[in-house]
Amino acid sequence: MAKDSTELIIPNEVQSIYEKGVKFQQSENDVQALFYYKKALTTIQSMSRNIEAAKCNDNAEKVAKILQDEVKASNCLDMRGSIKRLLGDLNGALNDFYKSLKMKLKWLRSEDTSVSDLYHKIGNVYDDQGKYDDALSVYYRSLKTQLTQLDENHPSIAITYSNIGQVYKHLDKYDEALSMLNKSLKITITKLSNNHPSIAYTYNNIGQVYNNQGKYDDDALSIYNKSLKITLTRLNGNHLSIANTYRDIGQVYNNQGKYDTYNNIARVYKSQGKYDNALSVYNKSLKIQLTQLGDNHPSTAITYNGIGNVYVSLSKQDDALSITLTKLGDNHPSIANTYDNIGQVYNNQDKYDDALSVYYKSLKIKLTRLGDNHPSIAITYNNIGKVYSDQGKYDEALPMLNKSLKIRLVQLGDNHPSITDTYNNIARVYKSQGKYDNALSVHNKSLKIQLTQLGDNHPSTAITYNGIGNVYVSLSKQDDALSVYKKSLKIELAQLGENHPHIADAYNNIGQINIFQGNYDNALLMLNKSLKIQLTRLGDNHLGITNTYQNIARAYTRQGKYDDALSICNKSLKMVLTKFGDNCNHPRIALIYRHIGKVHTDQGKRKHIQYEKIGQVYHCQGKYDEALSMFNKSLKVNLTQLANNHPNIVNLHNNIARVYNHQAKYDGALSIFNKSLKFTLTRLGDNHPKTAAIYRDIGKVYNDQGNVNKSLKIKLSRLGDNHPRIAISYSNIGQVYNDQGKFDEALSMFNKSLKITIKQLGDNHPSIANTYNKIGKVFNNQGKYDDALSIHNKSLKITLTRLGDSHPNIANTYRDIGQVYNNQGKYDDALSVYNKSLKITLTKLGDNHPSIANTYNNIGQVYNNQDKYDDALSVYYKSLKIKLTRLGDSHPSIAITCNNIGKVYSDQGKFDEALSMLNKSLKIRLLQFGDNHPSISITYSDIGQVYNRQSKHDDALSMFKKSLQVSLVTLGENHPQTARFYRNQAAVYYKQSNYRQAISFYRKSINSLRNLYGESHLQIIEDEKQMNQCYDQLQGNEKEVAPLQVDNIVQQLLAQYTDNQTVIHDNCLSSPGEENQHSSQFGTPKDNNRQQCRIKFSQHDYENVDKSTNKNISKENYKDLSDIIRFGKRKESIQSQSMRDYTSRKKKRIASADDE
Repeated sequence: MAKDSTELIIPNEVQSIYEKGVKFQQSENDVQALFYYKKALTTIQSMSRNIEAAKCNDNAEKVAKILQDEVKASNCLDMRGSIKRLLGDLNGALNDFYKSLKMKLKWLRSEDTSVSDLYHKIGNVYDDQGKYDDALSVYYRSLKTQLTQLDENHPSIAITYSNIGQVYKHLDKYDEALSMLNKSLKITITKLSNNHPSIAYTYNNIGQVYNNQGKYDDDALSIYNKSLKITLTRLNGNHLSIANTYRDIGQVYNNQGKYDTYNNIARVYKSQGKYDNALSVYNKSLKIQLTQLGDNHPSTAITYNGIGNVYVSLSKQDDALSITLTKLGDNHPSIANTYDNIGQVYNNQDKYDDALSVYYKSLKIKLTRLGDNHPSIAITYNNIGKVYSDQGKYDEALPMLNKSLKIRLVQLGDNHPSITDTYNNIARVYKSQGKYDNALSVHNKSLKIQLTQLGDNHPSTAITYNGIGNVYVSLSKQDDALSVYKKSLKIELAQLGENHPHIADAYNNIGQINIFQGNYDNALLMLNKSLKIQLTRLGDNHLGITNTYQNIARAYTRQGKYDDALSICNKSLKMVLTKFGDNCNHPRIALIYRHIGKVHTDQGKRKHIQYEKIGQVYHCQGKYDEALSMFNKSLKVNLTQLANNHPNIVNLHNNIARVYNHQAKYDGALSIFNKSLKFTLTRLGDNHPKTAAIYRDIGKVYNDQGNVNKSLKIKLSRLGDNHPRIAISYSNIGQVYNDQGKFDEALSMFNKSLKITIKQLGDNHPSIANTYNKIGKVFNNQGKYDDALSIHNKSLKITLTRLGDSHPNIANTYRDIGQVYNNQGKYDDALSVYNKSLKITLTKLGDNHPSIANTYNNIGQVYNNQDKYDDALSVYYKSLKIKLTRLGDSHPSIAITCNNIGKVYSDQGKFDEALSMLNKSLKIRLLQFGDNHPSISITYSDIGQVYNRQSKHDDALSMFKKSLQVSLVTLGENHPQTARFYRNQAAVYYKQSNYRQAISFYRKSINSLRNLYGESHLQIIEDEKQMNQCYDQLQGNEKEVAPLQVDNIVQQLLAQYTDNQTVIHDNCLSSPGEENQHSSQFGTPKDNNRQQCRIKFSQHDYENVDKSTNKNISKENYKDLSDIIRFGKRKESIQSQSMRDYTSRKKKRIASADDE
């Protein structure tokens, strides 16, 4: 507003009017002077010269005060209040209006029409402030007076009905708005005939309501064309009826001419994405305006701005800016608006620096023209805050949003609906920061205002419900999210009808919740409802549909319908490529997100998103090269637009790293994840869920590398207490414990995860089935096969119910069940479920998917256990062929299959072929994992078994020792695999008749197993049997060999008299049990049965040993009789003493063996 010190400047074109006012004032004709001053003020206002008008109005007020006529002074206050309203000083306007009202009520009756007019002015300010109840209250006061003083069909009453209708339109109470506008229309038709330009104006207002309802074709365009027909008929093509809004006196009244109608039609076309039609209509409007009003009229500026907005929607930002700069100058408020629109496009393109540049240009213009507290300034601060938020610069975003909030609180009060928009934006920042409690708190502030000011059925209330739902989704509170999304949908259906684009967006939200909950059929139902509305309202080539296509593709992917998912993704991609070209890096798509309660265009969906979606499907299909190709295409486009540390870039890098992990490129995966972690820590801090997700990814890589201790350390460090995602952490940690053989700890973690997941998702969610399968695997590893089958069947029941009998998850569960049957030795049952799994996987994934190779491996293990070696080799080589094609020749999965093939050759006695395959496996594993991976120990063990079967015991022991050393480093003392490697060495020592060492290693195996399972595990019982056999052999040999050892001693003593020496020969015993790499921790049933059935201890041929041992001390070797007599006496004495010494030594040796 102009200050008193400002020099009075009167426009040339109104100078003569102003001078007449001065002349009449000088002649003391104050009434005429005031008339001309008011006339000059009105003209100045129409030319957007508000500050000069304020000065002129102040001059008029001084005249009125000189006259001491409070009524005239109140009229001046009315004008000043109107000017303050134009300047955004709404509280100042109200203050002047209420001063004027006090004066009028003092001198006039409350029923006076001038009082009624003033109520209109007050009502308009309340409307601007969003105090709609107050606005309606004063409008109805005015209406009451008019109905008393005027005929019920008076045109002024029609205007009041129209104003009330406009407030209802602002409240989005469209039925009430249409009722009031139709009352206004009825009066106007009655009084002015059905072809009067005022009828056209009312039609336009009704058209705006229909437009807001999304009723574009049948209602909005129809009613606008009625308006157009009237103006063409009555005003002859190029005639212009003046379109002044009278904003300065607080009325929403606009005698629209033909050009305004054209503009309204153009806005509808723009909303529909029909930009060519919109430009055509705007240019018709512009032609008339240039003829009738000239180039500098404010209404012409509005049309230029409209054309600029269309160019912005067409991504022709330069054209938009050029037309507004050329026609309006570089400091016009419309330029600021154009900068705002261009900034929105840049922001949606993720060109954040460009967006900030134009937003700050807009801010500079507004601060110069409007001051630093105008509501329009708050809008620009809000836009700048949003850019900072999208950049992940939350600390910069919040101050901007709070500046916006401060202005709005000052200008509009703390209960204005516009405040809720800022609150919701602040809440979104808090959500992005992972501060979910803060986000909910601010959203609830917004909701409280809306419920108070707008009621519980207003579309803006639906928007806030939607924001609250989004926070609940981040908190994994899917039921709560679904509840508020449904509230939002209910409001929209009531207010907008079932075919409004907002409804489509609501169905989309609910569909995404159903995807998360595993309700894929319901999700597709909701998403297809959304798609149907969008196709009807937007057409089948509108880019806004791509969002729905992507969600449908997600549902298909989760169902394992990858071909359907790819088909949808490619349809979406085709739309984008058609729009922007195959080689274009332009990332912008006019993708409309219809958030509940308002329509706004988010132009940020890009071609690279389609690439990313397709890449994700390929990843699920195990097509890693294709996935990487798509992710890299997306990355290439992104890098042309975004900085290296942008969240979208980080997410893409993470997708690539996950593919690397599946390809066993662990160093590459870790390198990328660590870079992502660095950026995410800088941007979001250590406690954000996205940071936790990257830690989980890094932990998984370490786990897959076999570095389970490092993996566990990372996972434990991220474990919180209160967040629902803790279920994921519990599950991940449980998996590590399972890999470590810490089964009780694993079960504890899985059950904690299960408890949380059931609470969050119910007991029939696919995630529950997944956890059941993990628990089943632990039971299988523990040898609790009945428990394992029970829990796997629970999983199977849920998955069959929720996903159908052809989902890939069903195939996975069948494989898990097959492993249990295999370990039980129920080979026919195992083959049956493996073949079920194979059938599903072949159908869903094709015959070259890595999962097919895994199933072939499982089947091969069964055939091998059945001694069907040719069949086993056949499926193993099928598996190997797929893996070599899909994964390359150095993938760890290749090592597994080579290992299995080597074991079959070993069982066939083809030891050279076995060693060849096992060494291939070892080479790959050493290359991929280094020297200390658990799988390395398995291959060493299997090579050792081949040497053992070849009776190369020293080579076997060498391999077994390496195997044990790696296992102790990577898995620790108390792991089933470590126990197995102890048994391997014990078996070789047994073969070498080194019973004390055999007993020692069996004892170590038993101790490991006892620490894991307690006393009653089957493997412990078996090891104890083997150890007892060692005791028996040790004691039996001692007993049988005792007389021989006495003879040896005698021989040694008698050797003093002879040159003969004693030679003792030991026979070797067969192995008590040979072990291979197994599908469970304790070996396959085949090997266990062999261990139990093939232990046949050979008996020593002591008679032959006797003969061999005593041949050198026979009497025949002594010729002299005296020598013979001396020999007999000496031998008897030595034998007696030696037997006593031997018995004592034997007891000590056995005790020593027990100690070991």
